[in-house]
Amino acid sequence: MEVAASPGSAYGEAVSGEPIAPWLIGIQTRFRESIFDRIMAFETLKKDVESGRSLRRALRDMAGLAHKIAGVAGTLGYPHVGHLAAEVDLCITLGLSDGSSPTDTWRRLHPALDALLDELETLLDP
Repeated sequence: MEVAASPGSAYGEAVSGEPIAPWLIGIQTRFRESIFDRIMAFETLKKDVESGRSLRRALRDMAGLAHKIAGVAGTLGYPHVGHLAAEVDLCITLGLSDGSSPTDTWRRLHPALDALLDELETLLDP
């Protein structure tokens, strides 16, 4: 799956260039300020999965983190981030509930997670 990165938006502006509601600007700022920590949390969980430590727990934690991002990103002007995060959440949730092994779930998830991380990195301040 090839995913094109969308450009980051300025504070108070959606990726499309449209302004977001003024009362969301503070929330958007906090979201952007938390991106580095979220990327680091995903990277730590990736290491847990790749090392075989607590595979199921790490995948569930990834799904929870992705779910939170998916729930807010679109509203804050980052619909592509929200879509990618929802893909990660869904891939993990379905993989862990359909009888797939955590290893198979990780194998299917890995490209979607990398796309999400790449997109989040585009939102980091220079």
